[in-house]
Amino acid sequence: MLLFLQERWPAFLDRMAAESGERMSEPPTDYHFQLGGPRSIPFEHDDVRVYVDDLFVEGLLLPVEHRSGHLLARGWTRIGIQYDPLADRIGRFSRLVDTLSESIPGADARHDDWMQFSQRWAELIALSLRVGQDRPKEALQRFDATRGLVDTAFTGWLQRRYAGLYNQPAEAPVMLHQVPRAMTRRVSKEDKERAALVIIDGLSLDQWVVVRDVLKDQHPDLHLRESAVFAWIPTITSVCRQAVFSGKVPLFFPGSIATTDNEPGGWTQFWSDHGLLPKQIGYLKGLGDGETRSVEDLASNLAIRVLGLVVDTVDRIMHGMELGAAGMHNQVRQWAEKGFWVIFWTC
Repeated sequence: MLLFLQERWPAFLDRMAAESGERMSEPPTDYHFQLGGPRSIPFEHDDVRVYVDDLFVEGLLLPVEHRSGHLLARGWTRIGIQYDPLADRIGRFSRLVDTLSESIPGADARHDDWMQFSQRWAELIALSLRVGQDRPKEALQRFDATRGLVDTAFTGWLQRRYAGLYNQPAEAPVMLHQVPRAMTRRVSKEDKERAALVIIDGLSLDQWVVVRDVLKDQHPDLHLRESAVFAWIPTITSVCRQAVFSGKVPLFFPGSIATTDNEPGGWTQFWSDHGLLPKQIGYLKGLGDGETRSVEDLASNLAIRVLGLVVDTVDRIMHGMELGAAGMHNQVRQWAEKGFWVIFWTC
């Protein structure tokens, strides 16, 4: 649905510009829609506009450049136009603070309420750090107050509900150890599907927003489906990575709880238990520094059906960081811009 709306937004802007009497220098082009359906969507309708506005504020729809942006930015459509990047980010920051401060999940919230809120909160943190010193004082004060409310609400919710998350149905993963089980719906011994599990060690959800935005800038045709899962507490590498690769809760690997040495074995054992042969299972760690030959070699081996990959560059950046969250975001952005990620959709 979001891709459909994103594709139709430029066509809508062309129509709005034409209806305003704006003489465009060139006629509308073929929009190369990937999804079928009507070309014209009534985004301006009151019942639609309120939702579209929220989708842009929350980063689910992305603003686009438009040749009549100078005209369209005067009205409500400004939220979906790349016109004045700094002013646009400041306005979006203020509006997103207001939206999230009023939608913090309560004590009786479901786990998926917090999953969805966490993604919107990550957008706000990333936006806050991007705006930096230009954040309006009042909006910044609301942001700081809201952060305290979020921390209090989430801590209380975890104390009441976290213990029951581990045995939720794995159709849509709720916790890390359920991720490989969800992958088995795509990869089984009877078919030819292949899949890779890529772990970016040390990457926070707000830092993922930075990486994702770089990927979208570099590869506009790349479409991502995003969701969240809960990590195991304590959220340290040896616990979380073993859980996600072995498909087991930490209770079942007490002997290696403080190390990742058994990680490859856990990954191989999980897929062997689900019908794959050892030669069909690949694993690599220490990735992310620009060297891609090892990944290419494994991915080009058509016998391999599943790949487990660990990218640890962000973790190394984090351990050497002295400039706080803003510095971390800048370093992650620079790393993402080097283009390492192209390897994962060209193999």
